[in-house]
Amino acid sequence: ATHFFADALKLRGYPSLVFFEEDGKLIQAVPGYKTPQQLEIYLKMIANDDYKQLTTMEAWQDYQDNFKGTF
Repeated sequence: ATHFFADALKLRGYPSLVFFEEDGKLIQAVPGYKTPQQLEIYLKMIANDDYKQLTTMEAWQDYQDNFKGTF
């Protein structure tokens, strides 16, 4: 059985990393195991508030295509 918190967020992959804004609003859920290199884009996107401008799938794809990791 899944945990009620995971159900509320509709998480189906484990482990999952979930990012929230200070007011509790969901930013992004990242399901499944990720290497540090795979997580880097999410960490930097959220730390730099870039996610606020990524409002379409096309914008997210462009962000991924142009992301230069340093890990």
